[in-house]
Amino acid sequence: MKRIFWVIIVLGTAALSSAALTWAARAETPADALKKPLPPVFDPAAIQSVEPCVDFYQHACGAWLKATPIPSDQTIWWRFSELDEHTRAVLAAILEEAAAGQGAKTENRRKIGDYYASCLDEAAIDAKGLKPFAPDLERIAVLKDKKDLAAEIARLHFIGAAPLFSFSSVQDPNRQSLVWARVGEAKA
Repeated sequence: MKRIFWVIIVLGTAALSSAALTWAARAETPADALKKPLPPVFDPAAIQSVEPCVDFYQHACGAWLKATPIPSDQTIWWRFSELDEHTRAVLAAILEEAAAGQGAKTENRRKIGDYYASCLDEAAIDAKGLKPFAPDLERIAVLKDKKDLAAEIARLHFIGAAPLFSFSSVQDPNRQSLVWARVGEAKA
C-alpha cells in the first residue's frame, strides 16, 4: 500500500504542478509575445511551387516550413502554433493585469487577479509545504484494500488529478452518433 501511496502522490503532484506553469518560467514574456504580429489568415508567400495534386500540404505550407524553424522549446511547430502562442500571451497579459489590480474594477476581475497572484506567491506556497495536501494524504494513508484504492482513484479522477491513467472520450470517426471511451497514460 505504501508504494501505491507514493505513486498516487507523485502522479497527483505532477498533474497539479504542470497545471501551475506560468509565463514566468518561459524565456518570453506575454508582453513580448503580444508585440509579435499575428500570422496572416492567408499568406501567399507560404505557397510553394509544388503541384497541389502531387502534395497539397507542401503546396500550401512548404515555403512556410522552410522559412520557419521549430523553436528549441517545442517538439512540433505549425501555422496554428503561432496563433496559439499569441492567444496564451493575451490570456497571460489579462491575468497579470488583473493580479496587479489594473484594468476594470469588477469583482470577477479582482477574484481572477487574486487567484492568479496566489499561484505566483512561491514563498507562501513553500511555507505551506504539504499542509494543503494533508487531507488527501490522510485519506490515502488509511486505504486498506483494492476496493478502497479504486474508490480513491475514482475520486482523484473526479477532481481532475488523473492518477495512474487518463480517461477521456473521442467521437467515432465513422459513426458520428457514437462516442468511445479512451484510456491512456497518466497526464503529467
